Amino acid sequence: MTATAAAPAASRTYPSLRAAWIPLAALCLAFFVEMVDNTLLS
Repeated sequence: MTATAAAPAASRTYPSLRAAWIPLAALCLAFFVEMVDNTLLS
């Protein structure tokens, strides 16, 4: 009974996690570009 109760909650939070993956990837890419830029400039 707990598995069927957790399944709708998991499927409900999965699209929000998939939608939040896009800005998180962009933020990680921005930090990576900034780190490479600081390494090349110094």
